[in-house]
Amino acid sequence: MSLMTGLKCQLLMVVCGLAAGLLTLPLWGLDTPESASNGAAGAADPAPALVSAFHGPTYLLTTALMALLGGLCLARFAVIGSAWAALDVGAIWSHLRAEPANWIAATVVGFAIAEAPVAFAWLLPVSSSWQVLALLLATVLFRPIGLLTQGHLIGQAHRWSAQTLARRRPMIVRVRW
Repeated sequence: MSLMTGLKCQLLMVVCGLAAGLLTLPLWGLDTPESASNGAAGAADPAPALVSAFHGPTYLLTTALMALLGGLCLARFAVIGSAWAALDVGAIWSHLRAEPANWIAATVVGFAIAEAPVAFAWLLPVSSSWQVLALLLATVLFRPIGLLTQGHLIGQAHRWSAQTLARRRPMIVRVRW
């Protein structure tokens, strides 16, 4: 049961990553030629997601959009229990439109908190053997706390937007007499 739930969550994140990539696809051609040649070599280097996000403005926008869409879909999946219903574009848009600042802040800050331990361990100026140990400690000890914090922030953003939607619903629905 837990394996299937985790698989569904992972597939939702893949779909959200593809959606974010497709939404920002026109921006990828805006890189200057010298940064595009350097960016192609730098993009192949393995780096933590938080470090990769700062390779350029398009990387940053795509990462933030992926975190936002992923947070929205995972929150809807947690509440509804259906992966298909979690991908409902209209419902996602209504939640995002209800509390956009809360969603953006919660998902971006949550993503940064979850990815920061691995990014800091990767950026340490130590030898490779010590860096492996630092990455292992960051992944095992600190990243789970970051992921729990990220999940809490996403849950709070969903609660805020659901409350706003509940208050607005009587104004949106027209009653026929």
